[in-house]
Formats: sequence, C-alpha cells, structure tokens
Amino acid sequence: MTTYIQKNIEKAQNAVPHSVFKKIVSSLVVSVSGLFVVYLYLVGALTFSVIEQKNVEQNLKKTTSAMGTVELSYLGQERGLTKEYAHSLGFVDYSQVAYTDMTHGLAINSN
Repeated sequence: MTTYIQKNIEKAQNAVPHSVFKKIVSSLVVSVSGLFVVYLYLVGALTFSVIEQKNVEQNLKKTTSAMGTVELSYLGQERGLTKEYAHSLGFVDYSQVAYTDMTHGLAINSN
C-alpha cells in the first residue's frame, strides 16, 4: 500500500514542477489545518451548548418544584383568608369599582 502511494506521489511530482507541487501541498496542509480548527471549534461549541442546556433544564426543574411548594403553601393557607383577617391587616371594603385604561395607565373612578 505504501509503495502504491509513493509511486503516485512520484508521478504527481514528475507531472508538475517542484515549486508548484510545493505550493499545492502547502495549500492543502493549510486548508486541512484550517478545517481541523473549525471542526474543533464546532465540536467545542456544541459540547458547551449541551452542557448549558442541561443546566437550564435542571434550573427549570428546581424552579417548577419551588413553584409547586409555594402553591401548596398557598392552598394550605387559603382557608384562613377571610374578610375579618383582611380587616385586621388594614384592608378596607371598597365602595365603588374603579376601572383602568391600559393605554394610559390611569385609574378612573366612576363617581
């Protein structure tokens, strides 16, 4: 196999001048090196992207779990939310319903 490759290299060297052959070989070496660097960059970027995605998924699971805990806490305390409890915290009954205008952010009271 190696003799076959050497014969082909000798044929190629004899077919083109030495200076042109050196330019072709050096161009191929530079091209292959550049493609290898691009390949390494893409593999590295893909690896870091996968790691970041796993971190995001773990954070999402933690946040969802925390939300569930807060919801359970609220559902447990919901029965104790009465009008008397609200009055004890300083809330007052409203006399009229106020409407808001979303375009201007103003509260309009219908007196």
